Amino acid sequence: MLVEDIKKYCMSKHKAYEDFPDEELLNMIDHAYETVFCSFSKKVQKQLSEEEVL
Repeated sequence: MLVEDIKKYCMSKHKAYEDFPDEELLNMIDHAYETVFCSFSKKVQKQLSEEEVL
């Protein structure tokens, strides 16, 4: 659920940049999330993964 919330927030802010492709923005969001997620310890990654399922 966290990833979807981030995407919704970013997409709402994206309205000011109408000529920027939505798909590219979503790719950037996914890449940023993955980069930050991988920087956490395995323990924190596991906790976040469990929270997303809920």
